[in-house]
Formats: sequence, C-alpha cells, structure tokens
Amino acid sequence: MDRLKPNILLLRGLARQKKHWADFPEQLTQRGWKHTLIDLPGFGDKYRDEAPDSISETTNLTREHWLKLVSKNTSSDTSKEKRPLWILGLSLGGMVTIDWITRFPGDFDHALIANSSMRPFNPPWERIQLPSLMRLTKSLFGKNPEKIEETIYQLTSTQENNDRHVIAAVELFRQAPPQLPNVMNQLMAASRYRFPKEIPDNLPPTDILLSLKDGLVSPECSKKLHEHTKWPIHFNEKAGHDLSLDDPEWLLNKLEEIFNTNN
Repeated sequence: MDRLKPNILLLRGLARQKKHWADFPEQLTQRGWKHTLIDLPGFGDKYRDEAPDSISETTNLTREHWLKLVSKNTSSDTSKEKRPLWILGLSLGGMVTIDWITRFPGDFDHALIANSSMRPFNPPWERIQLPSLMRLTKSLFGKNPEKIEETIYQLTSTQENNDRHVIAAVELFRQAPPQLPNVMNQLMAASRYRFPKEIPDNLPPTDILLSLKDGLVSPECSKKLHEHTKWPIHFNEKAGHDLSLDDPEWLLNKLEEIFNTNN
C-alpha cells in the first residue's frame, strides 16, 4: 500500500500572510497532500498582535499555534497510518524553519527552505538586494495598498501580468492591514538571524529550493547555505522570489520527487 503523503506546514515571508499562498494549497490537495497554514505573529489573522523582533520568538509563537493544531488533528484522526509532517518556509519563513528544526528537530520528518538568507553567509546587500529594498520601503511608507502590492509583486514575481494576484492581495491588505512597526520588527528579526553554530544529529532531512531569477534575495544566499550545510539544492530557472506563485507546477513536482526519493 502506498504511504500517505505528508501534511506540510507552509510558512510565508516578510509582511505576508497565509492567504498569500493563493491557489497553491488547493493544488497540494489535488495531489493528495494535506497542508497546514499558519500566519506568523503580527500578520494575517494576527495583525493586531505585535510581531517579535527575533526569529526565535517568532518560531516559539508559531510552534505553539502549530502544536495545538497537530494535537487537535491527531485526536480526530482515526486512520491507523499517520501522515509524515513536513515544513516549507519561504524567505523569512525559511529562517523560522531552520530555527525550528535545529531547536526542535523531532517535530518534522522533512524540511524545505526556499529563497531564504541568513548570517553569516552573505553580506546585507545580497540578503535583500538594495534597489529592491529601497523600492519596497518607499512603497510601505506611502501607505497606498495598491501601490504597495504592485511593488511587492514586481519585486517577487517574474510573471508579466499579476493583476489578478494584486487585486486579491489589496483586498487581503484591507482586511488585515500589515502594521509598519510589525514590518520593521520582522526586518530586524531577519537582519539579526544567524545560522546556528551547532546542528543536532537528529535533524530531519532538509532540502534547499532556489529561484535563479529571484530579484529580491540574491540566489547566492541559497548557494552559500548549500555549501555550508551540504543539504541538497534544487534550482528553478523560471521563478522569481515567490516560487509557489511563479512556478507552482515545478514546486509540486519537486515535492513529489523529494517525497518519493526519501520513501
């Protein structure tokens, strides 16, 4: 009998919320995967909360939420076979993922890090490319939802026409407006995050996903992470920073490939 496909926790990045995964969770469902969506503190459903200024505290609060969901789902699941638990972190979500699996390595069976960056592997101008940072900061201080979202999609996507996604994102912005102090706290947390000096022996298998056309975070960041950790790295030649938006088919196929290879 085929093994059940994983239940994968999806974590977004800077100033984004779980609904920015758009169609990707449903596409996972169509492939037989289960998914768990959680907003990082200070955004989405939690936009009224204060965002921590450290990755470790972001991890702690997110894990606390996740453990409650896992306990609830486990108690209601009557199947004999349990699904593997995976985690996929995009960008800042990748920092949270690494912090999580190195401090609590028994929580997940597999981890994936997409288009992330961290100290000490890269200089600041590679971790977030300076022209992109200037454009993003200017739009955030302008406080115009349409302009903010247009700028974000221009920086994170290689698609020529993102009108549908921009319109949807503007609506999300109005429903749960990201607070500038929370964005600044996330930026502070990301800028200070450093890859841990010690890695536990029981770390779950971990893969790196890299968009070669990322215009926000230099691809050198994922390459340096791979050089340091020797974790397998997978290159996408089409997508920008928002991998699941630009090339969901590639990402879905890659998840299936990694799952089948490890099982």
